[in-house]
Amino acid sequence: MWLPGERLWLLYYTATERPAGGRHVVAYRTSPDLVRWEERKIAYTDKRVGTAFGPTESPFVVRRGDTYYLFLGPRPYEDPPPGVAQHLQAGYVGTDVFASRDWRRWTDAGLVGHVRAHAAELIEDTDGSWQVSTCGVAQGGLSLAPFHWAG
Repeated sequence: MWLPGERLWLLYYTATERPAGGRHVVAYRTSPDLVRWEERKIAYTDKRVGTAFGPTESPFVVRRGDTYYLFLGPRPYEDPPPGVAQHLQAGYVGTDVFASRDWRRWTDAGLVGHVRAHAAELIEDTDGSWQVSTCGVAQGGLSLAPFHWAG
């Protein structure tokens, strides 16, 4: 994501607090030129702890007006029972949406919506309409659906 006012590129990604595990987070790095990148910082921290799959996968950020929206999932997240595939857990096809005026930080208090999609990303068309994508294991490929902002 490009921030013209700050002349910075942003890259958001899923991680854990430490390489060996910890709480699931959405991390980010900034760059003035897409070559040199600053050290990672944390934009969102979930209460769940783990080392593998978790509730901060596929983070996607979009700016609308002066608000930044963070889309992430799977939500609601529950650890799958032993022997059950990750894509069969209850919230696999679910993405929560968080709002913040600061592209550096989101909290659970900023939860503003939920989308029935896995790894959701938004696309704004040239006519101003929006689409949301969904994809994932056993989801039949990539799909798009109309997306409407509330308010």
